[in-house]
Amino acid sequence: MDPKADWSCHLCTFINSNPLGLACEVCTAERIVESRTPAGSEPVPNLKRKISCEDDASASKRISATASSSTAPSASTSLAVKSTTTLAYPNGALKLTAIAPFPSCPKSVSFMRIMEPRTLKKVFLASFQFDLPWIASHVPPHIPICIALHSSTPTPTRTQNNIQLVFPAVGARNSIFHIKMGVLYRQDSVRVFIGSANLVDYDWNALENIVFVQDFPKKMGTATAGVVEDDGNPSDTGFKNDVVGLLKEMGAATWVWEGLDAFDFRACKARLVVSKPGKYSGADIKRYGLGRLSAVAKEIAPNLSTLPNSDVSMMYTTSSLGSLSAKFLLDFEASACGRLNETIPAASLEPKIRVVYPTKDTVQKSYMGINGGGTITWNSSLWAACQHKSLLFDCISKRKGALSHCKILLAKEINNEGSNEGIYYCGSHNMTLSAWGKLGVIGKSKEPRLEIANWEVGVVFSANEKLDGEGVVIPFETENMRKHGEGSLSAHGVWQG
Repeated sequence: MDPKADWSCHLCTFINSNPLGLACEVCTAERIVESRTPAGSEPVPNLKRKISCEDDASASKRISATASSSTAPSASTSLAVKSTTTLAYPNGALKLTAIAPFPSCPKSVSFMRIMEPRTLKKVFLASFQFDLPWIASHVPPHIPICIALHSSTPTPTRTQNNIQLVFPAVGARNSIFHIKMGVLYRQDSVRVFIGSANLVDYDWNALENIVFVQDFPKKMGTATAGVVEDDGNPSDTGFKNDVVGLLKEMGAATWVWEGLDAFDFRACKARLVVSKPGKYSGADIKRYGLGRLSAVAKEIAPNLSTLPNSDVSMMYTTSSLGSLSAKFLLDFEASACGRLNETIPAASLEPKIRVVYPTKDTVQKSYMGINGGGTITWNSSLWAACQHKSLLFDCISKRKGALSHCKILLAKEINNEGSNEGIYYCGSHNMTLSAWGKLGVIGKSKEPRLEIANWEVGVVFSANEKLDGEGVVIPFETENMRKHGEGSLSAHGVWQG
């Protein structure tokens, strides 16, 4: 150990400035001190890190693959060579995390399957909670990596070698960076995934989370092999432009969003819904939170905006709750129907949305027991103040014993012959004002203003969309749904009382 030299972490390659440090400042991996080989003896062979890839069809099968060193593709690579790469998710797919105690099923996916590290060239990841050593075990060494993380205080971007850590600015004291997403570059495609799972082992292997994932092929005529012929039609889509805009706002490295121009996004049916800390008025309301949800809902299912609440079936599963005031619930219903600020509900109108949230009984009966509910939260004082407990329904997973951390909205019209429009959302937004925003007015002008605390992201598409040949995923029981009881049956008292 040289007491004067910087040293590189063997796991994440970060250059540590403390020469006497025994653990990496970024990923906390233990420092490996190389011993000197005496003259005339055989050198110790280099150990290559192995990455274990899990086959989702059988949780017991594991394949070890040595991750070789690679760099970002060069712009000078040869053009117009047809690729033989088969995309795993060419039309998009909704998947549930592959929970360890449960048999794998076609709808489940492991984080290793999402990452597929052997073919990765560049990686962007974002998460509220994170475990850097765990992340590093799913990424080949030395490729460009950019990770967006939560920091409660202003933190400058940190860059060392191939790794860049960015910390998007948060606002008020309780504001958080809550986005969960990834952009994964390969030789001939890019994969985008967005969901409810943090970048920690617990969220991917213990809790039930949902993830939207889609692969986009490289266009012909761009650097390296292409898989899509250029037919002259624009391949930029609303989704691609939304993703680029979000990456820029988060402060991601230029290569993260600039490289997306080389890929074809025309097969994507999803639209992005983003929340960003701030106060918005005028046309800006439609860019974020409730305003963005309303604009996308009207675009995808215009019929909903013409219907009264009684003709729309709406339910939202969430892992965290806040103030469920009548105004917030009615504003949310209006947004999900595409008519925020267009139709002001009468004061006597009662919200009808079903809020799906686990009871204490469900948490206790989950395979992890009461200790598994650490991220299922509702402040006891807000629960006590809630005047709409009749809207609360128990969240019981179809995988009996699993505990849900999903955030899912389903809104569909009913009692309308010949039409069945609706929207489906999944992502990081909980059913809270912090996530979706508080709608109010500005002073005497009474101009609408939307105030948002958190960074969030999710995807919205038609409730009738067939992704990967299947309909939307609703992982909890919807038949004979059980209403919350009072007092001890409410999940709030377990963790936040």
